[in-house]
Amino acid sequence: MSDQEKIKENSQNKLELFYSVCSWLFGVLLMLMSLIMLSSSSLTALILLIAGLYLLPPINKKIASRAEFKITPLISIAVVVVLFIASLLATNSPSKPQKKEIYSSTSMPPKNDNPVTSSPKEVEATLKTEPKKETTEVKTEPPKPKPEISKMSEEELNKFDTNKVMLLESKL
Repeated sequence: MSDQEKIKENSQNKLELFYSVCSWLFGVLLMLMSLIMLSSSSLTALILLIAGLYLLPPINKKIASRAEFKITPLISIAVVVVLFIASLLATNSPSKPQKKEIYSSTSMPPKNDNPVTSSPKEVEATLKTEPKKETTEVKTEPPKPKPEISKMSEEELNKFDTNKVMLLESKL
C-alpha cells in the first residue's frame, strides 16, 4: 500500500468513527426525549423513538442490509430531520380534548374577581349582588380660562417675571 492509500483509508476510518459516535449520541438523546414526551403526547414520543432507534448503528446497519439501495449518512440525517419535524408538528396538535367543567345547580364555578378577565355575565351578577356603595359628590369650580397675552394690560404683564414675559413673547 502506498502512503496516499493509507492516508485515505485512515481519514475514512476517522469519518466513520465520527459518524458512529454522533449516531449513538443523537440516537440515545432522541430516545430520552421520547421518554420525556411520553407523558404529554404519545404520538410525539413514538416518532422520536423511531428516529432515535433509526440512528443507532446496529439498527441502521440492519435496515441498510435489507434496503435495495445504499443508505448514506446524508440520507440517514434527512430521515431523522423529517421525523423530528413530524414530532414537532405532532406536539402542536391537540392530542387530548379539553375538559369542560360542568357545574350543577348546587355547585357554583369559582368566582373570578378580576373585572378584566371576568365575563360580562359575571360582572353583571356581581353588580346585582353587591350592595351599592354611597358616594359623595365633590363640586369643583371649572378652571378659569387663562388670559391671552395680547389682551393683557401692561400692569398685568409687569406682574410676571421678565423671563416669563420673554418666554411668552417668543411663543407669539
